[in-house]
Amino acid sequence: MHSKLRLFFILIGLSSCVFSQNRVFLVTDYLNQVKLYNTGIRSSQHSQTSSQLRLKEAHFSTTPVAFSSIKILSDKKETLQSFFMGEDSFFANTSFGISTTTDFGLKAKLYYAVDYTHLQNTGSVPVTSYFDTSPVLEISQSLLRNWGGEETKAEQSILETQIHAQFHIDAFAIKKQLSEAEGKYWDLVLAIEKVKVQQEALERAVKIKDWSTQRQTLHLADASEGLQSNANFTLRRLEFQSSVDDYKASVRAFNKARGLRSDHLDETLDTLNETNVDHISYPKKPEKREDLVALEYALKMSESNAVLNKEKLKGSLEIFGSLSLNHKGTDLSQAPAYAASFDHRSIGFGIQYTMLLDSDGLRDAQKGVEEKYLSESLRYQNTLFEQEQEWVDLIQKLEAAEKQLEISTAIESAQKEKWLYEQDRHRKGRSTLYQVLLFEQDYIVSQFTKIKIKADILNMVAKLNLYGTYKGESNQ
Repeated sequence: MHSKLRLFFILIGLSSCVFSQNRVFLVTDYLNQVKLYNTGIRSSQHSQTSSQLRLKEAHFSTTPVAFSSIKILSDKKETLQSFFMGEDSFFANTSFGISTTTDFGLKAKLYYAVDYTHLQNTGSVPVTSYFDTSPVLEISQSLLRNWGGEETKAEQSILETQIHAQFHIDAFAIKKQLSEAEGKYWDLVLAIEKVKVQQEALERAVKIKDWSTQRQTLHLADASEGLQSNANFTLRRLEFQSSVDDYKASVRAFNKARGLRSDHLDETLDTLNETNVDHISYPKKPEKREDLVALEYALKMSESNAVLNKEKLKGSLEIFGSLSLNHKGTDLSQAPAYAASFDHRSIGFGIQYTMLLDSDGLRDAQKGVEEKYLSESLRYQNTLFEQEQEWVDLIQKLEAAEKQLEISTAIESAQKEKWLYEQDRHRKGRSTLYQVLLFEQDYIVSQFTKIKIKADILNMVAKLNLYGTYKGESNQ
């Protein structure tokens, strides 16, 4: 009786944490918590948001820019014409306008400039304070480097593809962590199932031990049977303790994925029943994995880098021109009236050529960029090949596991029937306790095999979700 009480408290202490919950906590509920509280996933989500907000950044180089400036100068330097220019001059300049660069490489600037001049200590200058005002248009066009805006477009493409690549890298990181989290969910379910099986085996071992002790007391069995039943009880107790230890480790991993520092489980999880396995859904045709999409953008970025370096090898030949409509007067308020007058216009144009002197170094850099492109291309092909093979491998393993599950179910049923039949024979004195325990062990192994195959199937389905839209996600 004392041993029964002691065993009762052992069972309560080790397994109450597993069977004390009431409500079912589905895998979708768990994944929602993981998405909310896992710091790794949250970091990737914020990084994705950053990428989405930065998409327009690539086109800032061709976006019109407003500018303004103010300059002030007090000049007392000696001059050869101090009689006319004075010995103390004050200058102020302000300008404001817009500038832009087009996709085909044309640069344009339109602004309005106001200059104020005040001369002191002059000899015969009748007007010592006056304003110069002028609306100004400046344009330039490249004829060699950046012809047609190739360099500008390449720079935009590099930044844009980099942002897109980072978005898909983060998307794959999220999917991968969700897949791993789903695996932890089913690992914990498997651990709970193992505890249940071992608890049932331990309870049976207690009954066998008590029954053998009673038979030995009545001199209906020899000492070997009692020793065998006691050894079986000790073994089952060890196996139960081991399953509970595995359960606790699975709980820690389960909670860690959802951002909890805890060794306890407060929810009741789903079970590895036939509904979970027979009605599972998974992508029937693989989509491009997010890491492969990221590599596609990396490949495009290498192409743009090659174009950019080719443009830098070219010399820069630019034609430029300017037009300003000028007015000089003492009354600034009258200046806008002369803004459209061509009477005092200024027109200028010219051509400018520049080239890099270290062309050898730039050619080496161009070869380096080409090697980088080749590397990215081979990396993409290798990843595509591996993705296709991993998909085929997972599908084949999944189909094989479904067949194994069907067979293991039949084996479990046969082992149970065999064990129960041998147990009945033992009660009638037609078999040995050793034979009953041996058949019971076969039955336990068949139970473990079946639940492990179920867990493996669900883990494989979680990996297949890397190839499509994950649970609760929407395509970006």
